[in-house]
Amino acid sequence: MVLFVFSTNTIIADDILVEKRQQEPLVTLSTDSITVKAGEEINYEEYLELDTKARIISIEDEDIEEEGEHLVKFLAATLSGQTLCLEMEVNVLSEEDYAAYIKKKNTQTYSSNADSVCIANSGGDAMSIAQCFVGLSGWCTTIAQNFINAYLGSGYNIYDTYDISYSEAQPGDIIYYVNGGWGMQHYAVYLGNDTALQGNMSGGLAKIGSIYLTYGSEPIFKRLNGR
Repeated sequence: MVLFVFSTNTIIADDILVEKRQQEPLVTLSTDSITVKAGEEINYEEYLELDTKARIISIEDEDIEEEGEHLVKFLAATLSGQTLCLEMEVNVLSEEDYAAYIKKKNTQTYSSNADSVCIANSGGDAMSIAQCFVGLSGWCTTIAQNFINAYLGSGYNIYDTYDISYSEAQPGDIIYYVNGGWGMQHYAVYLGNDTALQGNMSGGLAKIGSIYLTYGSEPIFKRLNGR
């Protein structure tokens, strides 16, 4: 599918008498690759950054409707008649694969308040991931949800749970306190061995500590639905 088809002469004709500038206009792409769902219309203008004196002559994206990796080519022209070819990879996914891609992307987004390199190097271990959140500010629910997204994926909600016993508790289960010690409910994430990731604690920062709060109510263990 070609969105723009003109000859170079057509593009330059109206502007040929304009004094050439010492520096050629810039034509750039904001990204070198995108991922889309099969059948989804692509607005290439969203990714193109053109100087006012530059024009796109053509866009070559044959078979872009088919699933797989495609190389889309953009041909641009400047006032002086010079042409420039830019390329962008477009990965077209099925509806199912695209949903999985978005889920993974959301996980990375939700985890952005913790160091992404730290999370990537954690090996998927609950305690190691929790260490990446220590010292971060935020509500206890925000810290808990971000941890879950990093540990299990973004398809879970810390409020969508069911009660379990202490003996059933596993790393990644939610701990609920009717009173977190200051008259308000509190949420944490169980890490195993009677430890938990507690958000909004001393100084409003997250920490790893005991599941038993000094002035809080008894911990109530909950498991995420769908886990």
